[in-house]
Amino acid sequence: MQKYYVFFLNSEVCYSYFYKPELLNRFFQSFFNQQNRMDLAAQFHYITRVISADQLLHYVSENAKKNRYVQNERIVYYFNQNATNTFTVYDRWLEVDCESLEVANTMLFECLEKYDHCCFIMEASGFNYGWLSPIKKQVLLS
Repeated sequence: MQKYYVFFLNSEVCYSYFYKPELLNRFFQSFFNQQNRMDLAAQFHYITRVISADQLLHYVSENAKKNRYVQNERIVYYFNQNATNTFTVYDRWLEVDCESLEVANTMLFECLEKYDHCCFIMEASGFNYGWLSPIKKQVLLS
């Protein structure tokens, strides 16, 4: 099983740090490794935003109909090819446990891309990370 974290960032942070994913990855790794540090906790709360578990679970259940789900408080279980893949909704991030990135993509990430474009994904190991979807083409002012 592989574990991924999906963080819901403020749009200001998303646009300011879109081309600096390695910096965000280092920050989130530090946050998870040293959660008792108040300065990291304050920064984490500043750059991320609270999400509604009920709204997210409702959206996923409506838009990911190809997968069965069972809602148990804040955890949704997906049954795909005799394997149980789960994601847990926290107040500012998701924790996804699945067989592979391909399963996570078809299970959840495709649906999340339509739900919110300011999502940063990080593998638990920290080796793989990046944005869920690219920023739409912006008009450059000269």
